[in-house]
Amino acid sequence: LTGDLTQVNYSSIRAGLLEFRRRCEAIQHGVIVHQLCRPVWRAWMAQAVLEGRLDLPGFARDAARRRAWLACKWIPQGWQWVDPQKEFNAMLTAIRAGLLSRSEAVSSFGYDAEDVDREIAADNRRADALGLVFDSDPRHDKTAGGRFAQPKAARRASHRDVASDRNPPAAASDPAPPQDIQDL
Repeated sequence: LTGDLTQVNYSSIRAGLLEFRRRCEAIQHGVIVHQLCRPVWRAWMAQAVLEGRLDLPGFARDAARRRAWLACKWIPQGWQWVDPQKEFNAMLTAIRAGLLSRSEAVSSFGYDAEDVDREIAADNRRADALGLVFDSDPRHDKTAGGRFAQPKAARRASHRDVASDRNPPAAASDPAPPQDIQDL
C-alpha cells in the first residue's frame, strides 16, 4: 500500500519491483517512444533524405517504402535484478521451454540480439584462432548446458550405445557422466 520495500523478503521486493517496472515500461513505450522518439526519428530521417545525406529510394513518394525505411525496434535500457542468479535460471528455463526467445531475453537487458550474436561469433573466432577454450563456450562445454548443443542424431546414438552395451568400450574417448545418462 505505501510502496515501502525497505524491510521485506525476496518475494515481496521482487513483486514490488515488477509492479514498478510495469508502470515504467508503459511510460517508456506509450509515452517516450511513441510521443518523443518516433516523431524525432521520422523528422531526422526526412531531413537527412531532403539534404541528400541519405539516399533512400522511394522514401519521398511511396508511403509503404517510407514505413519500411522508418521501421526500427526501440530497446530501452535493461533493469537490474534483486537476485540475478534466480532471474537468469528462470530466464534460461523459459528459453529452453520455448516460452521466451533469446532475442527477447537479450532485449530485456537493453541490448540488440543481432549485435550480441555478432559479438559472440567474433569472440569465438578469435578464441579459436588463438587456441583458447573457455567453459562459457557451449561448443566445448561438458556440463549440463553443453549436451543440448549436441545434434539429435548424436544424442540418439549415444543413448543406444549406453542402453545396448552396459560395458563401455575400453577406448572410449569421452564417456558420458552418469547424470547425463539418466537425463537422456
